[in-house]
Amino acid sequence: MTETVLVYIGEGADQAPEQQQALDLAQQCSGGRLYVLPRTALPQLTQAQVIHSPQDMQEIAPRLSRSDNIFAAAWFLRRDKDDRPGDGKSWDAPGYKAP
Repeated sequence: MTETVLVYIGEGADQAPEQQQALDLAQQCSGGRLYVLPRTALPQLTQAQVIHSPQDMQEIAPRLSRSDNIFAAAWFLRRDKDDRPGDGKSWDAPGYKAP
């Protein structure tokens, strides 16, 4: 599974074709400002700010909608959760017992 990052694209950011191609790789987005992208897309995003932690959100939170802030909070919660036994495995995988 490719490592993903949360990025912020500021208003008025250049929409160059290579940047748009990178944004097309987004797995999720919120409000046209927050994108969950594969880390491999970052070199094409010259005007993107990677949001590494909830503390990074404090700077941009006033420029985002409430739903954007909830989206980011949920992304951090999912990313920071502990691995669970069998997470991502098929229920009929050897040695795995479905709930």
